[in-house]
Amino acid sequence: MKVYQIEKYAIAAENAEKAYMCWLDTNDVDFLCDMLTLEEGGVEELTITISRLTTEQINTVDIPCCNDGCLRCEGKDENVYLSYAELIKEHQAQGGSFPTVLTKDE
Repeated sequence: MKVYQIEKYAIAAENAEKAYMCWLDTNDVDFLCDMLTLEEGGVEELTITISRLTTEQINTVDIPCCNDGCLRCEGKDENVYLSYAELIKEHQAQGGSFPTVLTKDE
């Protein structure tokens, strides 16, 4: 499974096209509708950045499990940190399908 960073989202998918379609389904794309109402002769450019994470980035343990307490870090002084690989394994173990959003930066 590959991980793609699309704007603020980390998405696990088998290819960039499926990750992009997941991003479109997940993201609030109302701003795209505003472009459809351009005045005559109007031009609008939109840039969406998509990057594929490396294996090293996928296996790096640096994602906090939560922002305000959960079962993993309950009773601990600090957050528990996970990797994208661990998040993918958990999603699979719970019967989840792909593509799926793993994280969203705020």
